[in-house]
Amino acid sequence: GCGFFRGQRLREQTVQVHPQPGKRYSIGFAEVEFPAGLLYVNGKEAAVVGFSPFSYDVTDLLEEGDNRISLLIFASNRNLLGPHHRVEGENYDVGPHTFLDRSRWYDGFAFVRCGFRMQQEADGCI
Repeated sequence: GCGFFRGQRLREQTVQVHPQPGKRYSIGFAEVEFPAGLLYVNGKEAAVVGFSPFSYDVTDLLEEGDNRISLLIFASNRNLLGPHHRVEGENYDVGPHTFLDRSRWYDGFAFVRCGFRMQQEADGCI
């Protein structure tokens, strides 16, 4: 809902975890649609998010009980600067040609998605 947004957004959630000795815990993303992000657990940096496979071991940062999970997402300038009027819609290949070719123009707006989808809970995944 923030079409021309650029910059950063913070998403946070508190989860209950009761770590079991010898078990590893991870946070995973099924879908990542942002250039880069920072993952924090209880205020400590856990990972730079931006490279596949988008699963991060956070075992050593977890505490018994409530744990604050934070993801700071960085959006690019693409939605701020355009191109916004391409017939193809979201266009990830941007160059001078995308602004000059009027034959591919339409009056609507096209934006690049910026967000994420978490992995479904699985054994060892919070």
